[in-house]
Amino acid sequence: MEYSDFRIERILTRDHALLFQDWFLLLAKGRVEITGQGTSGESWTLNTTERNAIKIIFLPEKKALDISSPKEISEAVEKISDESLKKIENNSPTPGSWWSIRFAAQQANLDQHSLLHMFRSMGTYKRWPEKLRLAQSALLEIKDETGEHPALFPKLSIEASIVSPGAAGGPFSKLQVERLVPVVSAVLSSCFGTPLTPDAAIFPVNEDKISEVIKGVRSNDILELGFQDSPIWSVLENCHLTGAGELADRLVGAMMAYEAGMLQRTDHSTLLFFVSAIEALTVPNLKAAKTQRLSKRFIYFLEEFCSKEMDEVMAHSGFEQAFGRLRSRKKFASELYSLRSQPVHTGRFGNYSGIPMANDQSLKVGLVNDVVTGAIATLIKQPVSLLWGHPELDPSLTIRLNPVENQKLKKKAKNHHKQVEEYVKYLALKNIH
Repeated sequence: MEYSDFRIERILTRDHALLFQDWFLLLAKGRVEITGQGTSGESWTLNTTERNAIKIIFLPEKKALDISSPKEISEAVEKISDESLKKIENNSPTPGSWWSIRFAAQQANLDQHSLLHMFRSMGTYKRWPEKLRLAQSALLEIKDETGEHPALFPKLSIEASIVSPGAAGGPFSKLQVERLVPVVSAVLSSCFGTPLTPDAAIFPVNEDKISEVIKGVRSNDILELGFQDSPIWSVLENCHLTGAGELADRLVGAMMAYEAGMLQRTDHSTLLFFVSAIEALTVPNLKAAKTQRLSKRFIYFLEEFCSKEMDEVMAHSGFEQAFGRLRSRKKFASELYSLRSQPVHTGRFGNYSGIPMANDQSLKVGLVNDVVTGAIATLIKQPVSLLWGHPELDPSLTIRLNPVENQKLKKKAKNHHKQVEEYVKYLALKNIH
């Protein structure tokens, strides 16, 4: 079999090479029959018949693709390749494609993990309708066989159909879904109150089902998945659309840490991740912000934004049993922060108990869970500026006060139990929010 070789220039990245193949597959329909595909690092094979194949190799140093095809179809392959390159260079929108992946929770026996998370699950595990959606980005088909005791034995599976840029079955499209799966997993686990593990396999949605999926994500009759009644996916999308992408990243980071905590088998490791989830909400990715003590920022965040959730947890009948005599939010917040740092600094990651029942460890996990979910919900319902908690105001901003004004400001700051600098920041940031 004779082959013809040619090169496609201006392929800048590996993602470009993958997107090129998505366009190639889409534009080849009706012109070159592609029966299958495979990959090995930076090279790909598109099968045309049992014996013949189109070979594509990405050359990162040359920012190009070397393409080899059977001579009998080389003219068509070269033309399709040129058209695909033009689509990429013109940033032409791809039609998008749908991929299917399954998420599952299986807890079938009474073990240390189920006992530790008993009180948490009793407060967070939720039953939902058979279909939900993530805005117009995914359709969720839910099968819940949990039974009467969700706190111990959640048995839940979710078939998610997720939209992705690119062409159906294309490698670029598949890569985008693979990058999205950990985010979807964290969102589902946080909203359902139980860790949901994704399958390793991702498949294109069958063509005969695509219309049903599209109709579902566009239907107002199918509810959007919510985190404490807030449509979580729409919130994340709106953050990106309005330039608040870092806020979306912090929310996702918090949910990922929360999900990791739900997977732990000891109280110390669980609480480490739960408290880290709160901290993910409090630290903007600003260099200057890192000059402020993280513990101070953590405590301030809880006092200012989660006072209601803190009060509810502290009013719980089992609070003193779990945390001892703590009478102020500040002391409780400080105790929470130590739950994160203590196992890291001591190397002690768990209390082990052979008692076959939920105990103080389970109670503490359940109470801290309420603070974590409350903190995440607060930021979802009332997104705050990334200037929150910034250690310095704009250095170009100067306020000059006469002696009388200065004394009045000191008095007001004292009444709020703050230093003057802290009080000025408090006033400025309060107006921003």
